[in-house]
Amino acid sequence: ATIAEALTSDITKARDVVQQVSHSGIGSYPALMGPVRLHDSEPTPLKGSPLLGEHTHEVLRDVAGMDPA
Repeated sequence: ATIAEALTSDITKARDVVQQVSHSGIGSYPALMGPVRLHDSEPTPLKGSPLLGEHTHEVLRDVAGMDPA
Protein backbone atom coordinates (compact mmCIF):
# COMPACT_ATOMS: atom_id res chain seq x y z
CA ALA A 1 0.00 0.00 0.00
CA THR A 2 1.09 3.56 -0.59
CA ILE A 3 1.29 6.23 2.10
CA ALA A 4 -1.76 7.96 0.62
CA GLU A 5 -3.72 4.69 0.79
CA ALA A 6 -2.65 4.08 4.39
CA LEU A 7 -3.65 7.59 5.46
CA THR A 8 -7.11 7.25 3.91
CA SER A 9 -7.86 3.65 4.89
CA ASP A 10 -10.96 2.70 6.89
CA ILE A 11 -8.93 1.82 10.01
CA THR A 12 -7.05 5.12 9.85
CA LYS A 13 -10.35 6.99 9.65
CA ALA A 14 -11.92 4.92 12.44
CA ARG A 15 -9.02 5.69 14.79
CA ASP A 16 -8.87 9.41 13.81
CA VAL A 17 -5.18 9.03 12.98
CA VAL A 18 -5.18 12.09 10.72
CA GLN A 19 -6.70 15.26 12.19
CA GLN A 20 -6.87 18.87 11.08
CA VAL A 21 -4.70 21.17 13.18
CA SER A 22 -5.28 24.89 13.48
CA HIS A 23 -2.23 27.14 13.31
CA SER A 24 -2.28 30.89 13.88
CA GLY A 25 0.23 31.57 11.11
CA ILE A 26 -0.65 29.18 8.29
CA GLY A 27 -4.24 28.12 8.93
CA SER A 28 -5.35 24.51 9.02
CA TYR A 29 -3.31 21.46 7.97
CA PRO A 30 -3.52 17.67 8.41
CA ALA A 31 -1.37 16.07 11.12
CA LEU A 32 -0.83 12.56 12.49
CA MET A 33 -1.99 11.70 15.99
CA GLY A 34 0.25 9.61 18.23
CA PRO A 35 -0.24 5.84 17.99
CA VAL A 36 -0.72 5.21 21.73
CA ARG A 37 -4.28 5.45 23.08
CA LEU A 38 -5.34 4.93 26.68
CA HIS A 39 -8.49 2.89 27.26
CA ASP A 40 -11.66 5.05 27.45
CA SER A 41 -9.81 8.33 27.07
CA GLU A 42 -10.07 11.00 24.43
CA PRO A 43 -6.87 12.16 22.74
CA THR A 44 -5.79 15.72 23.41
CA PRO A 45 -6.75 17.97 20.49
CA LEU A 46 -3.78 19.02 18.43
CA LYS A 47 -2.82 22.61 17.81
CA GLY A 48 -0.07 23.98 15.66
CA SER A 49 3.40 24.80 16.87
CA PRO A 50 3.74 28.23 18.47
CA LEU A 51 5.21 31.08 16.49
CA LEU A 52 8.67 32.31 17.46
CA GLY A 53 8.27 34.23 20.73
CA GLU A 54 4.53 33.51 21.02
CA HIS A 55 4.78 32.33 24.65
CA THR A 56 7.77 34.38 25.79
CA HIS A 57 5.81 36.55 28.24
CA GLU A 58 4.07 33.55 29.84
CA VAL A 59 7.32 31.61 30.21
CA LEU A 60 9.19 34.56 31.71
CA ARG A 61 6.32 35.22 34.12
CA ASP A 62 5.38 31.65 35.10
CA VAL A 63 8.69 29.79 34.86
CA ALA A 64 11.28 32.48 35.50
CA GLY A 65 9.09 34.40 37.98
CA MET A 66 9.80 37.72 36.28
CA ASP A 67 7.64 40.80 36.76
CA PRO A 68 5.67 41.74 33.61
CA ALA A 69 7.25 45.19 33.69
